[in-house]
Amino acid sequence: MKLEDEQLKKKILKKIPEGTTLVGSFFQFRGVSFIIVRNLLKTKIIPNQVSYLEILLLLLSGFLIATGNHLLMITGVITILICIYLDYVDGDLARAKDMVTKRGELLDLTAFYTSQTVFILSPVIVVYIRTRDSRILFIGGLVFLSAILYFVYRGKFSASHYGQMNQGTMRTWDESLRKKLRSKIQQIFKINITSSDLFGTDTRFFALVLGCFFNRLDWVIIYFLISFVYLLIDFYLKHRVKG
Repeated sequence: MKLEDEQLKKKILKKIPEGTTLVGSFFQFRGVSFIIVRNLLKTKIIPNQVSYLEILLLLLSGFLIATGNHLLMITGVITILICIYLDYVDGDLARAKDMVTKRGELLDLTAFYTSQTVFILSPVIVVYIRTRDSRILFIGGLVFLSAILYFVYRGKFSASHYGQMNQGTMRTWDESLRKKLRSKIQQIFKINITSSDLFGTDTRFFALVLGCFFNRLDWVIIYFLISFVYLLIDFYLKHRVKG
């Protein structure tokens, strides 16, 4: 059984980059996914069915958070947590069952953008309903715009450059914004931390969790704005080609 588990892990992780975020390590997303996938292999459940369930639960979580009811908001972030586990499960199950398809990739992308929309819009809706302050809509619009620019830019770059990068044409990045920030945080907190730990998808989820538990979604919106603006600038600087 142990040998079979090791073979399954190798198959699942074959095309997955090494490493994880602090939040991912805390919630053990990959470890829990492996346990679930190991049991799903014995069933007729296919990866796309997991993706459909994830998307439906994401929409439900957005509605629960947007109600502004404290108990329902907490229920909503717990639902999102389940969705993140499912996000790992559908990909791992697809690799384990050799069922990686174009439709599956499209569903995975749909689930990702649905989750980001829920992360951004639900706090904005709650805070605006509570305050009726139009500035919240303006800030929320900036968050949404910066997120779209970041994901579009990252997607275009990924499609044309990932796996085919010529390191000789890339801008030297020894003194990058990312490295400076990472170095400073390591000096202060004495821990190994990356920009993904600070501003990645897992961390945005954790920020939403804290915001819902402490009923301070206004701070979550500000964090999201800082997060996406940083990621956009960071990604542009990192992948800018020498003219």
